[in-house]
Amino acid sequence: MSFERQAMHMYEYIANEVKKINNNYVYAIWDELMDKTPVDTGTLKFNWRVAPGESGGTYNKLRPKDGTKNYYGEPTRPNLEKYPQNWKQMRIYNNTPYIMDVEKNNYKNPTAKTAGNRDFIKNSVAAAKLRVS
Repeated sequence: MSFERQAMHMYEYIANEVKKINNNYVYAIWDELMDKTPVDTGTLKFNWRVAPGESGGTYNKLRPKDGTKNYYGEPTRPNLEKYPQNWKQMRIYNNTPYIMDVEKNNYKNPTAKTAGNRDFIKNSVAAAKLRVS
């Protein structure tokens, strides 16, 4: 086997290993966010998204299929296998307009369901770091 071919195999092996590590970290953060995101109507929890790149997407203003104001169950876990191996960065984002109010516990109308959730995003990332390392 030529040196060039060996180098290409090594590159592919390393790229696959890095992708596994990155995917594991993204899944760990996702799982922690699903556990720690406070749920009143479920809108906040159902607006978490994962995509390659640096910038976020749009806020999902759609209502649940049953016509109510509440989401039930769990959002679908992202499928990272659909993205190419050579992505350099993944983003986990939530463009719900009040996400930072929830993160910092600055509620206009606090409820028992939303009380005491200060820094839930920060805590989710810290817990995911511990799970993966």
